[in-house]
Amino acid sequence: MTLKHLLIFCTVCEENSMTKAAEKLCMTQPAVSRAVGELEKYYSVKLFDRVDHRLYLTSFGKKMWEDGKNVLLSMERLENGQRLESVSAELKVGCSIGIATSFMRGCLDRYYRKYPETVIRVTESHGSSIEEMVLLNELDLGLIEGEPHIPSLVAVPFRKDDLVAVCSPHHPLAGRAKEGSLPLSLKDLNDAGLCIPGKGTGTRASLEGLAANEKIALTPIWSTVNYPHILQYAAEGVGAAVLSRHLLTDYLRDGILVELKTSFHIERSSYVIRNKNKYLSLNAGYFVGLWTNENSADK
Repeated sequence: MTLKHLLIFCTVCEENSMTKAAEKLCMTQPAVSRAVGELEKYYSVKLFDRVDHRLYLTSFGKKMWEDGKNVLLSMERLENGQRLESVSAELKVGCSIGIATSFMRGCLDRYYRKYPETVIRVTESHGSSIEEMVLLNELDLGLIEGEPHIPSLVAVPFRKDDLVAVCSPHHPLAGRAKEGSLPLSLKDLNDAGLCIPGKGTGTRASLEGLAANEKIALTPIWSTVNYPHILQYAAEGVGAAVLSRHLLTDYLRDGILVELKTSFHIERSSYVIRNKNKYLSLNAGYFVGLWTNENSADK
């Protein structure tokens, strides 16, 4: 097995096609197919299942793709003479939806004052998707709410936030927002109808963890990764919502939503994550520091 075998295999994975991989590598399709076959023979495993002329990675294939990308990344650093003090022309950053909504724009403004000649390309998605892309080196860095679920990622906490239950002032539950009223349990909110973020988000994971501890099944009446829609439906009285406090500041201040008293309190940190095999360039380290307050003097 050679580095060329790994490069061919990883390109096939990225393109999900031997024909497209051959075009990208300026090779013939039979040569690409032969290289993949040699890898499978070398390890005595199947890397792909071939169904209806489409390729599907096997479990061993997925692991080899992850490891292979890390090997190629290390070789690229050596060949390019990249050092920790260098500046990357481009950073690929994944950002959870809540963080993107409230904080990303301000951080980018501060970053570009320091490194105007570089580019940050942002992918906004839910937390579990960001973790997967960081693991596969499709992203240099990720910003997620709540602890990562992939233990091999390097995770640095930066800000704490709590989840808040809210509803419209005209919702039947609004009376439970008053001083002296009995606190609502997660079951009470669930039974009344919840509008909450979809699966894969940090908020949903926190709520499902609480639900599992209380032995209840979450049955939201509206589930979406579109946070503005959740806020809209809560304001219209469709149901109660549970979201990060930083997303609710304006709505609570203007009386569009009211905060409900609850019998539970969920506080969590947000994290900057990266692949453990990814070395930070100078500007990548600065970007991380903007979130972890290491560069607070530049804010």
